[in-house]
Amino acid sequence: MLLDVNMPGMDGMECARRIQEVDPEARIVIFSGYEPAHGKLSDPLGPKLLKGHLTKPVDIIELSRFLADVLSDTQ
Repeated sequence: MLLDVNMPGMDGMECARRIQEVDPEARIVIFSGYEPAHGKLSDPLGPKLLKGHLTKPVDIIELSRFLADVLSDTQ
């Protein structure tokens, strides 16, 4: 699942937490204009919740490779 940090009604990290409650095997990626060290992404549970982070803009080839890696990850 691709989530942005800023979404109407709920931020991406809260959404990721709720998704994990329902589906602990969900593969969640933050796709954001913020760098990973930004305060909104500094949630201590981030490494447990997220399979990765992509900083916008991302070209289609980079996005495709990244998602292929996330989807092939069996951890």
